Amino acid sequence: MKNIFKREKNKLIIYKTTTNIKLNELDKLQNEIKKKSNKLRTISEKLVAVEAEYDKTVNKLMVCKKELRIKMLEYNEI
Repeated sequence: MKNIFKREKNKLIIYKTTTNIKLNELDKLQNEIKKKSNKLRTISEKLVAVEAEYDKTVNKLMVCKKELRIKMLEYNEI
């Protein structure tokens, strides 16, 4: 990282070069991408879990519906 130093009225002023600024911006963007990627991964994992639970519940419901239909037929025969 390069800095340009300049003395002005007994003060030391540090001017950051555009390369240094771009590297800082790049680091910030990379960190933001990592955070958002992790959040997206977490959401995706939750979605997969919810989908599996939904499928399980629908299957149980279909079995119950089938059993109910069979019992209704048996009842109507009597």
